[in-house]
Amino acid sequence: MNVIDQAKTHGFIVEPKIIIPTKEVLQLSSVIDSPYLEQIRERRESLKHTRNSTIDFYESFFELHRVPYIVEKNYGIRKVEKRGDVHPFGLPIKKVKDEDTFFGSLNEVAILTDPEPLFYYRNISLSAKPTEITKLAYTHEIAHSQLNHIKGIIKDFNNTEVISILLESIHALEADPTERLLYVHDTNRLKDLYYIIKELNKYHSTDNPEIKNILLEGSLYLQSTLEAYELFLLYYYGSIEQKREILTKVQSLFNQEITLEELLSCFDISLESSMSTKRLINYIKR
Repeated sequence: MNVIDQAKTHGFIVEPKIIIPTKEVLQLSSVIDSPYLEQIRERRESLKHTRNSTIDFYESFFELHRVPYIVEKNYGIRKVEKRGDVHPFGLPIKKVKDEDTFFGSLNEVAILTDPEPLFYYRNISLSAKPTEITKLAYTHEIAHSQLNHIKGIIKDFNNTEVISILLESIHALEADPTERLLYVHDTNRLKDLYYIIKELNKYHSTDNPEIKNILLEGSLYLQSTLEAYELFLLYYYGSIEQKREILTKVQSLFNQEITLEELLSCFDISLESSMSTKRLINYIKR
């Protein structure tokens, strides 16, 4: 399914759009592609440790809601589909070979019903060779499980990844006071952003449908990453009260009391504000 069809299926009000990087965003990409962020060897961890760390993080800060779950069972030649709900940590973890250690995917199924589709989750895919960063990928996908099936909770398609990137960042910070894990996280997340910015800057005027689809997905990650980091930096540099306010707003989002856009508005965060990258650049150089 291409990006446009994916957005329509989920019923986003603001459709996907290609974002042209500004001069400040291009400056950010130059800083990312510098010695400030160098890859360091990741420490291997068991999948059990990955899971337990994410459970500890969410239990320390949030109350999670049960999520829609679908499973197929084979009875001889018959295939029976069962639907229900489950705690997000009850979703099976599928170990995937040949994926990097920061890989994660919440695997969902859309059941076409009238007037709109219903979404169910099958499992969460993670790297078969987990390291210290894999727990952040798991945290990322658990955040998605709280939102992806709820129509209207996120209005702008390009905001889809904001909360997941925010919470993986907070988890990295809170799990390791030395900030080594946060550095490993930032290196991976921002190096991905560097290549996205590079592609958008080079190909944004293309008419090729396949390339446009790649750029639409890239624009989603550009906007979500910049907005997530703007919010994370408020947490990182903020007082205890400011940190608590951010966590409380995220819980309100999980409770369906506010939309993602209302949460961002509470902190005066938008695509435009997040493209002012000076603070993020200073954070990288710290």
